[in-house]
Amino acid sequence: MSVEVYEPRREDDEPPPVFRRWGQLYAAVLVYLLLLIVTFYLFAQAYRA
Repeated sequence: MSVEVYEPRREDDEPPPVFRRWGQLYAAVLVYLLLLIVTFYLFAQAYRA
């Protein structure tokens, strides 16, 4: 007697909506966050009393 075990579809089987690999999407998010931090830092330095 054979018992089939249901395995839900893994999320990492699907490609990300924008890039070809999830690593590229994560890298783009990190670059965006870094640019945002640098922008706010420069803004704060420009208006420092």
